[in-house]
Amino acid sequence: MRQTALILAVVGVGIISILGTITYPTPYQKFGNFFVTTNAMGIGLYQPAKYADYEISPFLDVLSEATGAATAVASLPEHAPAKTLLTTLRNKMHTAAQYFLLGKLTFRTGTSAYSASVTGDTLTIHISVKPNQTITKNTMYTMILAYNRDDIVFDSQGILFTETSEDMVSAFTKAYAIPLSRDGVQYRVSQSRAPVMYIVNPWVAGILAIRIPSGVTADIDKNNKHILIHEYAGTDGLDRITKDISIQTFPNAGFIGRL
Repeated sequence: MRQTALILAVVGVGIISILGTITYPTPYQKFGNFFVTTNAMGIGLYQPAKYADYEISPFLDVLSEATGAATAVASLPEHAPAKTLLTTLRNKMHTAAQYFLLGKLTFRTGTSAYSASVTGDTLTIHISVKPNQTITKNTMYTMILAYNRDDIVFDSQGILFTETSEDMVSAFTKAYAIPLSRDGVQYRVSQSRAPVMYIVNPWVAGILAIRIPSGVTADIDKNNKHILIHEYAGTDGLDRITKDISIQTFPNAGFIGRL
């Protein structure tokens, strides 16, 4: 019996040692001209060797109440926690499973989980958050998507929210026959009630179309270059907040008129 236990212990240490030396490539899924992956911040969309990249992250997203109190969904740790052999083994096995099975890409931190799955030209981000505070019907979840300096951001009503040059707007309209009009808002935060928000970057192949759920508003923060999608919990006493964000991609802006 003692000899069997010793053999099992040696085998276990051997497995952990082997897993510790294996470095699996970062799991990813192809999404049109983009790649979707997990990283240190959450779920990332990017194109290799391109300037534009996009993050969906619990470290950016915010929970707020009617009183004005607001907290980040997750706080960046000041110091990385020490890893035990068990957590190391679990992390390695999880990474291996995602890489070889190419299932959902999942990012977890604390009691929050963000997962991504691709079906055709549609990326679905499933968000599940269990906050420390009590959830009321007025608890607002805000997902924040940062856009890039050269991005052209507009909605399906043709309202332009970025400070894109007149020459670029004219060239875009001429190329795709999509007229754009500036939001005309003097404030640095604008609001859209349209069902779709588009992101086009002239230096990146493909466009992103963010589906805004019915009854949900989106703000565009020009100072920080953020798109903020707000949604109320709507029910008192929920254990956690869950939501899905749908993003489509198309080869170019010529496909916008077909949506």
